[in-house]
Amino acid sequence: MSKRRVVLTGAAGYIAQRMFTELSERWELVPIDARATTRDGKAVPGIIVTDLTRPDRNEYRRHFRGTAAVIHCAYVSAPGLDANAWQDNSDAKFWAEYQNMALAY
Repeated sequence: MSKRRVVLTGAAGYIAQRMFTELSERWELVPIDARATTRDGKAVPGIIVTDLTRPDRNEYRRHFRGTAAVIHCAYVSAPGLDANAWQDNSDAKFWAEYQNMALAY
């Protein structure tokens, strides 16, 4: 019996990397992220590099066809903001969270 296809968004991120090995053993894993490597520079096997925040879903729709499930770990953060600056910069916070909502759609 063939493995069922599962998309993992944010595949180069911290949370997805904690699950990656076990998921790839159990499923036909389709890892997707906006970058090809983890933050420490490790290459992600089989990664599809695409930006899921782009409004034209036809650019990446094909990667989701035939999937049994999507494990959504993708996350957009406001660049350069630490915990203190995050509280005082409502515009950057709004746009980062807006993109996170779009990712879930």
